[in-house]
Amino acid sequence: MNVVFTEVHVGIDDLDSPSGGCTTHAAYRLAKELINRYGARFIDYPNLVRLNPAIPFKTRGNGAVALRFTMPESEFSKASGFIIEFLTNYTEELPHRPETEPGIVIVKGRPKKEFRTLYLKALTDYVPPDIVMDALRESGDVTWHPSGWSRGLVGAAAAVGWLPPHDHTYELLIYRLNCGSERCVDHDSVITMDKETRGETFLNIDPESGRVLITPGGPDPVLCGVRGSRPEVLLKALNIIKVCEPIEGWAIFRTNQHTDAHHVVREASSIRAFQTGCISGTVSSKPITLEGGATLVKVCDSSGCVHVASFRESRLSIVLQHVRVGDVIKVCGSAKFWEGIGTVLQAEKIVLRYVPRYVTRNPRCPVCGRRLKSLGRSGGLKCVGCGFRVAGRWVEYVTVERDVEEGLYLPPPKSFKHLMKPLDRYGHEHLCTELKAPWTEWIR
Repeated sequence: MNVVFTEVHVGIDDLDSPSGGCTTHAAYRLAKELINRYGARFIDYPNLVRLNPAIPFKTRGNGAVALRFTMPESEFSKASGFIIEFLTNYTEELPHRPETEPGIVIVKGRPKKEFRTLYLKALTDYVPPDIVMDALRESGDVTWHPSGWSRGLVGAAAAVGWLPPHDHTYELLIYRLNCGSERCVDHDSVITMDKETRGETFLNIDPESGRVLITPGGPDPVLCGVRGSRPEVLLKALNIIKVCEPIEGWAIFRTNQHTDAHHVVREASSIRAFQTGCISGTVSSKPITLEGGATLVKVCDSSGCVHVASFRESRLSIVLQHVRVGDVIKVCGSAKFWEGIGTVLQAEKIVLRYVPRYVTRNPRCPVCGRRLKSLGRSGGLKCVGCGFRVAGRWVEYVTVERDVEEGLYLPPPKSFKHLMKPLDRYGHEHLCTELKAPWTEWIR
């Protein structure tokens, strides 16, 4: 008798709390159960999908997960009930459970285009609840939990919609057994791993302080996470890193981390709070340093103007402090509302495209040596000292020293957020054009 297999996509989000738990950990456990209980055959690595970092009420880390697999169609109904029960039980064991609003979305068959649209919206903008619920209702054979609204439904549905084509990276996550203790990862082994995988893993060590960046600081089950370009490189890293505490296991996730996927092109006049994106334009005001060290300038394009800010911690404020009116600049980041100012684009990266190294000024009077004054657009020039006049408009160019150069400016590694692309990845993007089953060991 032939067994008919069906394609299933499961999205989950907000299965953690500030005091414990982790959505990726719940997904790791669920994946093992689906393989063992229902013979699930994964058609992609588990997806770790980071969403809009500008949303103030985002989940911790703002990362949702999608599991994509095939299974016997006869088992689908039973498996759907098991998935909801399993994940609900996971959240019930969390400390401070009322702080979570879990969401679970189960799609039978390939997700429709509404999910892709929802992912792009959740990546770059605020998503009202009705948009999510409409997408779920109009997307065919879909089950979701809870049946009403929850914050986690946004991330769960958006994770399902992270479909090719797109750039991607991978992350190896190792899970610990004792979440109440300080993490124990050998520092020297991380340094060795960083050296032996350099160029294909990134953000392992802060080059200035030597601090390990792969270990999180919260009480969650993640012992450490290594991010890289290929699964086999992460397996190599796994064999180098030495951990000095018991572990539950590990898994490799395919992710949108460090791809700049949220940096969509926007016009200065249209960008609003809670959006992400990039604007390109001309600096139109002198930099202002605010109390606390943030730097603020105004950037204008053909549509209008917007304030751009950078913070001292990111060191991009040093760049903004040295821009001048007339510089051509591209700024990418997250938009927030600042009291008394309005919408401000908080910079995550800056590209200086044109930095003039000269200034223009009126020439000196050939009679008395004073600086000539302009008489308007077509009135020529006049010396206010001796009265000398000259027709036409002409200027002299004076070279000036600049403290910045054209080019790309990024914050230090310790200041990177999940979606921001590090320098190592420029020119080494990986375009995924279709879902592909894991071809190497990916879970244990």
